[in-house]
Amino acid sequence: MADMEACVRGGLGALPVSRLFVRAIRPGRTACIVVHAVVPDGTALDVAEADRLRGAILARLAARHGPMVADVIFTTVEAYAAPAAGNTGMTAAPDGSRATQAAWQDAAPCKEGDGTASPA
Repeated sequence: MADMEACVRGGLGALPVSRLFVRAIRPGRTACIVVHAVVPDGTALDVAEADRLRGAILARLAARHGPMVADVIFTTVEAYAAPAAGNTGMTAAPDGSRATQAAWQDAAPCKEGDGTASPA
């Protein structure tokens, strides 16, 4: 796992990262890797730059840990990245601000096929 994190950090280059979460399992020959990089609010990161960084991370991981399936996600909301997101009482509100789970207890439940989401 430490080697995977080193690969990810190398691919991130100079991007400021306040927290990094790397999770991996290898149910057979293929590693399944999920990376959440929490960047500080106000970090200049557009889609093209995020894709460039994602490509660098995937290339480094594949060279050391392939075959693999990997997701690399960038966020400014730590609650979206933390391993227990949605289960600790701390989560992000639908507008992206930080809020407690109780803040949206009255949210409407999901309806089949309407694409809405409610707290877990």
